[in-house]
Amino acid sequence: MQYPNNEFNYSVFFPSLNTGYCGGTSGYTFKTTNGGFNWYEQVITGGAFRRDFNFVNDTVGWVVGGGGHIFKTTTGGQFVGIEPVSSIIPGKFNLYQNYPNPFNNQTIFEFDISENENYQFEIFDVLGRKIRVLFNENMKKGRYKLTFNGDNLSSGIYICRLVTKKIQVSKTMVLIK
Repeated sequence: MQYPNNEFNYSVFFPSLNTGYCGGTSGYTFKTTNGGFNWYEQVITGGAFRRDFNFVNDTVGWVVGGGGHIFKTTTGGQFVGIEPVSSIIPGKFNLYQNYPNPFNNQTIFEFDISENENYQFEIFDVLGRKIRVLFNENMKKGRYKLTFNGDNLSSGIYICRLVTKKIQVSKTMVLIK
């Protein structure tokens, strides 16, 4: 099947009658909100093919692709990829400064997790309003890398925060478009 954009698609998933997702060979991901009559491209970092989609509703789901990449969305549009960086177990909890910073649309966060527990990664604007929760899930000890795409945000200063029940760490980042 070549659809849309003449893309060879491996998987199509409709969590509801009108909302659907598909992806394929070149790492493109597409979404429809009108039962497949029109599709629009979604930006997901990592150019590997998209093998499979699974959604629990119209906005919460995962896409799996080449290179072992797994991406998650809780908004139906902004996919977040979290990948382990090292098998070494860190001695302490740490959120490193994102890079590049300032950034234009895309930046990378690295963080160390020293205990198996629930972690939440949040983005706030300078007024303290929560813009997005990138993930809220149980994670195992290790070092992780997270790619963030700020395509739908305006230029400005933002605060990212990594939180557990016991600790929270924040960093400031600058988006320039």
